[in-house]
Amino acid sequence: MRSLFILVAVIAAPFVRGDAPAKPLTPAEAATKVNEQVTVRMEVKNVGKARDGSVIFLNSEKNYRDDTNFTVFINRDALAKFKEAKLDPAADFKGKTVQVTGKVVLYNKHPEIVVSSPDAIAIVDEAADPKPADPPKPSELDGEWSMVSGSANGSELPESMLRTGKRVAKNGETTVSLNGRLFFKAKYTIDASKKPAAIDYDMTEGPTKGQKQAGIYKLDGDTVTFCFASPGAGRPTEFSSKPGSGWTLSVWKREKK
Repeated sequence: MRSLFILVAVIAAPFVRGDAPAKPLTPAEAATKVNEQVTVRMEVKNVGKARDGSVIFLNSEKNYRDDTNFTVFINRDALAKFKEAKLDPAADFKGKTVQVTGKVVLYNKHPEIVVSSPDAIAIVDEAADPKPADPPKPSELDGEWSMVSGSANGSELPESMLRTGKRVAKNGETTVSLNGRLFFKAKYTIDASKKPAAIDYDMTEGPTKGQKQAGIYKLDGDTVTFCFASPGAGRPTEFSSKPGSGWTLSVWKREKK
């Protein structure tokens, strides 16, 4: 039983946690969560741009200088991704209610979330007609993988269980199986431009279905290393799995065809 518990923790996250997805916060609630990862729901009452149009500000108040204003900041790099997805944040989000996920930071004493990609923001108006998502692009993590090692909170997975761990990734979805049986399935996105590279799971099947996980990864030839936090927790900053950290660390080898 102990070995199975460790396996559950290693492959995706500590599945013993049964937390329900967090309820979206209001701008006022999110403003009290500085340096925390949150999901905020707000009406975009004002849109601001830099003079050269390189950045965009989505504001919760008509007057962005208002003390109660909460800002969603779309920087130059993120704006380029919106354009690639054929989205215009200034036109598409103004006057709409949006839901944004990210880390709350302070800029000139005002709370904001810096959006890194279109995946972090969505229109939630019931009457809105959101643009369909672009089809997933091929990922460097695509393929079939065999588990090499794994640990959670410093507990190593027994060698006898490693040989059955399989991971298949294709078209933005990953499936993990054990002994030939489905263990969990998740949609995922990556950002290889970050250091370390970032990966996010949206669990679609398994014990943490409906929850999200933030992680990091590094690819070295045909070997990939993942480090994930618990569902809803902040992204790991290093590849480790120390006791009490809540982080899981696993190494996978790509199978040769």
